[in-house]
Amino acid sequence: MRDYRQLPAFQTAQQLFLALYEATLPLTQQAAGGLASRMRDAAVAAAAAIVRGCALPAPQLLEQLAEARRHLRELGAEIDLAERLGDLDLATAVELLEHQTRARLEIAALAASLAAPPALIRPSAAAAAPAS
Repeated sequence: MRDYRQLPAFQTAQQLFLALYEATLPLTQQAAGGLASRMRDAAVAAAAAIVRGCALPAPQLLEQLAEARRHLRELGAEIDLAERLGDLDLATAVELLEHQTRARLEIAALAASLAAPPALIRPSAAAAAPAS
């Protein structure tokens, strides 16, 4: 079992949630509270999928990473909608979308590392040279 806390994908997803939580705190008392709640749910679900996947073999981890990416795409659309409705100012929306993009890239990198075939180990030049 992998320690999810050591994975950059999880760390970035967690940073995204914390930034989102802070940005949406004022919205919970307004009519936009439902949208803020959906954004938080999507961010938590993305991080939770990474955590669940770490307890599973690689093929199932890849499925969980795909689920995390789906939640992050949903979150991106919700951030965009919140900005268009005036619930988030442009600078905050851009900052959150940057966090979301970093999380998506980290998850994609983790998925690629799991899907890639293991590299062949080549002997070093020193090990291959005959002893004199």
